[in-house]
Amino acid sequence: MMYTLQELNNMTDSEFTDALKDVYEHSPWVAEKASAHRPFFSRNDLHSAMVQQVRKASSEEQTNLICAHPVLGTSKPMSTASVSEQEGAGLQSLTEEEQHRFNELNTLYMERFEFPFIYAVKNKTKRDIYHSLSERVELTKEEERDRALEEIYKIANFRLESLLNEEKESRPSS
Repeated sequence: MMYTLQELNNMTDSEFTDALKDVYEHSPWVAEKASAHRPFFSRNDLHSAMVQQVRKASSEEQTNLICAHPVLGTSKPMSTASVSEQEGAGLQSLTEEEQHRFNELNTLYMERFEFPFIYAVKNKTKRDIYHSLSERVELTKEEERDRALEEIYKIANFRLESLLNEEKESRPSS
């Protein structure tokens, strides 16, 4: 379902949270907290408010958000949005050899960082993803945690883009 910003701005807090609950993977708390910052005048306003909620969250909440994401290149259960995003990048049709290479790197990554590799896969190929995974497994835990959150913000922006009908949006006159 698509929404206009006006519709989102006019929803109750629970309707707003329900409408945007999947923008951040299995983490409706982000939408719930962002609802208090309405009205939003653009997708960027809404996205910024949601990003701020994650940045203000505790380290534990941020880690839980990162861990709510699926492991890329696996067939484990994931949200509808994640399935679509991974299919678009070719991750649901890996060859046996590619699957093996992804599994090896994902295992190394998980052992090193204790959370799944996060990458905004929209408009990316499985080669792009594998290359990034290969490079990022060499980062420090702190650097990679920051990178994972930055990728989550990109994913959220893509998801908002697909949820919002901005054709008719305009800033209210003062």
